[in-house]
Amino acid sequence: MAFEKILGNENIKETLIRNVKTNTILHGYMFAGKAGIGKMLFAKEFAKMILCLGENKPCNMCKSCVEFNRK
Repeated sequence: MAFEKILGNENIKETLIRNVKTNTILHGYMFAGKAGIGKMLFAKEFAKMILCLGENKPCNMCKSCVEFNRK
């Protein structure tokens, strides 16, 4: 499941997941806020979902997810 490591911000998580599922991904997203609130974690999880080749995103088993998890 996407964003399982992130607590709170349910409305943001739902929006990003819906964008990936419905293939309505915009050309740019801005993750803004105070330092230490999880912007980088949100951005990485979202990128992983976009790049995933599996049906359930992120699958953590496809080539893209495996490569992404290495970094």
